[in-house]
Amino acid sequence: MEVRQDVRPTILYSNRVVLLLVTLIATPVVRFLYKPQLRLEPSSDHSRTRNIQSPRYDSDFSILCCVHNEESVRNITSLLESSNPTEQSPILAYVVRAVELNGRAAPLLLPYKKKQQQEGGTKKLKRTNTPTHQLMRAFWNYSKNSKGPVSIHAFTMIAPYNSMHETVCRLAEDNNIPLILLPFHENNQYTVGANVRAGIRQFNVNVQTYSPCTVGILVERGLSARLTVSHFSYNVAVFFIGGPDDREALAYASRMSGNPDVGITVFRIILWNKLKEGNTKEEEVEETMDESLVDEFKIRNMGNDCVIWKDIEVDDTVQLMDAIRNSQGDYDLVLVGRRHAEMSLRDEEMAEFVQNAELGVVGDMLASADFCGGMVNVLVLQENVELGNGAFRANSAKRSAKWTKFSG
Repeated sequence: MEVRQDVRPTILYSNRVVLLLVTLIATPVVRFLYKPQLRLEPSSDHSRTRNIQSPRYDSDFSILCCVHNEESVRNITSLLESSNPTEQSPILAYVVRAVELNGRAAPLLLPYKKKQQQEGGTKKLKRTNTPTHQLMRAFWNYSKNSKGPVSIHAFTMIAPYNSMHETVCRLAEDNNIPLILLPFHENNQYTVGANVRAGIRQFNVNVQTYSPCTVGILVERGLSARLTVSHFSYNVAVFFIGGPDDREALAYASRMSGNPDVGITVFRIILWNKLKEGNTKEEEVEETMDESLVDEFKIRNMGNDCVIWKDIEVDDTVQLMDAIRNSQGDYDLVLVGRRHAEMSLRDEEMAEFVQNAELGVVGDMLASADFCGGMVNVLVLQENVELGNGAFRANSAKRSAKWTKFSG
């Protein structure tokens, strides 16, 4: 018995040491091996991967809007209204209020029911005073005042910033949504702390990386025109250089062009150096797709006095940037792609001048004081990576052949 009593403390001590070692080793190993983003890798089934070009003009158009605070509501609702909701193509807006969750609890996505505002007593007073309720009520009020049918599907997302993208991407995938709208992390830099801005920025980058559809980052530099029951006007500029992301910007402008209250000016930048150089087959395919969409846009807007098309010829990247700076005007919004055609911009040469890589070279410049004094809203669009690697190419080739035959 005495021997056992002497051994027992030693065994207990050894067990504690083993548990400590296992914990110290297992924790970093699990963190390294467990990558939830792997669940979000694009599927090989392109039918589940969408972009702005994929929905027909006579079908509903779904947009997932992530909102962190009430300040973004006015610009987002103006953007929704400019998207031309009609009886043939109603807008389904999935509004997600993102709330940071501290700790290790599982992320939550909760439907926010409109009936909550109808409950009486003290409970009603408490709920109507919450930031989430005020935000959702603003979207519901907009849907009533919209000139076309807009349905609001409201959610509250509670999650850490580093995993919010999983919930958003899953919601977009499950509902076959072609566009996710995200607020730029510096939209409310004077009211939001640096740590929160850093978290929102990482969230935006994660969504760009793993999204099953097109992602738009909305940089709010000014107030959009106020939407009322009797009046709405919106002035949009589009910079089209070429490539999948710019095609998404032009496709969105094409959808907007059906709204008589929206004026659109398209600046097409043509690089002569690019035309002179020999192109690879990949670049030729991209150019064919660019021309296909350009022809489609022009044919769709024949006789539309609200649409202006301007071709600008430049010799190099320096002239390209100067041309964009000189194309200033009284805009409510500027649309542009994040990435551009291979030979258009030398991103590596411009990297040192870009402050926000998630906006791209042109988007970053448009959001700076170099363009319209930094007082115009900018929407930077990025197409899903899978689509840029070959999806919809067959359909685009067919469209190109169709427009070539039409013009001939």
